[in-house]
Amino acid sequence: ATFDRMVAAHRVLLVNFHAPWCSHCTALRPVFEHAADLVRQDLKTSGTARLAAALASVDCTLDANARLCAEQKVQAFPTLRLYRGGKNG
Repeated sequence: ATFDRMVAAHRVLLVNFHAPWCSHCTALRPVFEHAADLVRQDLKTSGTARLAAALASVDCTLDANARLCAEQKVQAFPTLRLYRGGKNG
C-alpha cells in the first residue's frame, strides 16, 4: 500500500526497479540519484509543489519488495517505469 500511496501522491513519479548485482543498475544509480537531486532542486527553486514530481528506487532482490516487483511485471533490470497521477504510463 505504501507504493500505491507514493504513486497517488505525485503527479509524475519515475521508478527505477533494480537489483544490486546488475552492472547496468550500478552504472545507472549515480545518474538516477543526480536526476532526483535536480528534480528536488528545481521544484524547490520554482516554488512548485513538492509532490509534483519525484524519482524513486525499488530493490527487487529484497523480500519486502518481491510482491511489488511481481505485480509491476518487472522482468529485467533496470526497469524504469513512469507513473502519472496514480497510473502507470
